[in-house]
Amino acid sequence: KMKELRLAKNLTQNQVATLLGLHTNERISKWERGTKVPSLSNFLLLSMIYEVHPNDLYPDLLPSLFRLLQDQQVFHQDNKG
Repeated sequence: KMKELRLAKNLTQNQVATLLGLHTNERISKWERGTKVPSLSNFLLLSMIYEVHPNDLYPDLLPSLFRLLQDQQVFHQDNKG
């Protein structure tokens, strides 16, 4: 998905790396291949560069995090204040 978004903006990995202040495109490549994920700040910057909602970068990420937090009982099912 990230590669598709980058290509839709006619950007190279090197151009994105430069916009993020990175010296090489190595991280961009890893993010696009799914072997690494960007930091929160880079995640948000990428969403601005690609002009998409952050969830569009990793569509399965937020539901997965929500399920994980529910499993750890961070969110409670009752809303008793």
